[in-house]
Amino acid sequence: MSKSVSGKPSISQWKAYQGAYDYFNKELFNGELASCILNFSRHGKTYGFFVPHQWTASNGDETTCHEISLNPDQLARTAVESLSTLVHEMVHLWQQDFGKPSRRTYHNTEWAGKMESIGLIPSNTGQSGGKKTGQKMTHY
Repeated sequence: MSKSVSGKPSISQWKAYQGAYDYFNKELFNGELASCILNFSRHGKTYGFFVPHQWTASNGDETTCHEISLNPDQLARTAVESLSTLVHEMVHLWQQDFGKPSRRTYHNTEWAGKMESIGLIPSNTGQSGGKKTGQKMTHY
């Protein structure tokens, strides 16, 4: 029989997620990134995804907010792997607000350049020598 989690695991998980976002925003993006909705979603086989302007304010003023979502099935990976996925998605947010995003789900040269500038090397294979741009991308 498995043991149930005690306390408030949702709050603990989101506090950790928000703390990681805030840390990387400060250290890698000079605090420039806007706040966004941080979410968990079992969306296909992806590690995570970014959706621009996904959420709107409930007061009707048409303010929008971006979303970054991580796949909870992938959180069993190492902390470095899981957190690098968060940063990968943060680069999409950066590009949305400060660059020129490419078509949906495509990773262009501007995105690849920003990834490299913060220490993640884009690769379609996840290893050295892979293509740095494309539809399905990861990093090392």
